[in-house]
Amino acid sequence: MGRQKLLLKAGGGGREVGAFALSAALESKLDDLTIVSRSSLMHLWRGVMDTRYREAPDGRVRVAIAEISAEEAERGLSRSIRTGMKTALREEAEGILIILADQPLVTAAMLDRQMERFLADPGLHYVAYHNGDAPSPPMLISSRLFSAMRKLDGDQGARALIRQPGVRGLDMRPEQPERLLDLDTEHDWFKLERLLKDLG
Repeated sequence: MGRQKLLLKAGGGGREVGAFALSAALESKLDDLTIVSRSSLMHLWRGVMDTRYREAPDGRVRVAIAEISAEEAERGLSRSIRTGMKTALREEAEGILIILADQPLVTAAMLDRQMERFLADPGLHYVAYHNGDAPSPPMLISSRLFSAMRKLDGDQGARALIRQPGVRGLDMRPEQPERLLDLDTEHDWFKLERLLKDLG
């Protein structure tokens, strides 16, 4: 977009785009949350937590922030995933739920449904939403794929893992497909403004 899209204001309240996804994660049933971010955006995440973290039920969500340099971030999505994994592996997590900050319409209820489906079927390697073309974030990856995740490189995301032979997953269709909007262009930003009004 030629500018930092996560700092763009959206909606009647003028919230930053990046604040929406973080708020959804804090309101979900996640036990731990790792924010992987460049240092230039740290003020955004801390600002959201100052206003929203106190609203997490019983202060249940433990939040860690993992900084990634601009140079590392430019090397692709895999670097962010691997950085976030370091915390999850220390916590012996059953899985990792990858949430993108540029998907502002994802809700806590959507994340909770993924976790419920994952826990209900121990044989699953992943649970993802389907955007009509392919599995899409938010994407929950089982710990059984962690070793393969460590080998991701460049701009490979979790999609590269779930295409491997023998991987069993569940692709979920959201009740409102528009909620999988990924903000990449100016057109997407204008679409987001309209959807925020339409979806309520």
